[in-house]
Amino acid sequence: HVGGTSADPLVSGKLNVVRGTFAFAGKTFVVKSGTVSLGDGQSLEPEIDVLTEAKLPDLLARVRIEGKASQPVITVSSEPSLPQEEVLAQILFGRSTGQLTAVQALQLAQTAATLSGASGASVVDKVRQALGVDVLNVESDGDSGGATLKAGKYINEKIFLSVSQGTEPGTQQVGVEVEVLPNVSVDIDVGGSESCNVGLNWKFDY
Repeated sequence: HVGGTSADPLVSGKLNVVRGTFAFAGKTFVVKSGTVSLGDGQSLEPEIDVLTEAKLPDLLARVRIEGKASQPVITVSSEPSLPQEEVLAQILFGRSTGQLTAVQALQLAQTAATLSGASGASVVDKVRQALGVDVLNVESDGDSGGATLKAGKYINEKIFLSVSQGTEPGTQQVGVEVEVLPNVSVDIDVGGSESCNVGLNWKFDY
């Protein structure tokens, strides 16, 4: 319901989720239920309450997003019930906390701290700022236990340059993303084995 004036609108009501997905820690969660509420009309900021699920090999993982849209609270649970860090380890790497490598354990700790609302920049964020890059990711392979470090920087508004290096020989890669049209970009990746991949991406945000 929309009332009031254009200078001072009053909006209230509720939207119910019919279907959808939620991307979390590299996994796709299916939305099982959810509402977006617009309170009593005094505030335009919606309240969110969404429950998502993903079937993993050893458990059913659940991620709930609730609270104000500007500061949502994300909680992780599972069936059978396990501690949050154990569920996160299964989501992130497909293994228990006792089987994680040092890099994976660091990523797990940072993810858990983010979910708990801990303030301050993570170790990766501090390194990224020190190097002067825009993106710095440590990506782990849950199957092999290896890791890949990726650093990237925006040359300008339309060109993004990235460099990645894995733990195995010949896994270095250089990538360039160029926006050729609004919402359309071309990706070029050149690997250490002289392989080259070119991709065309179209993106629409709504």
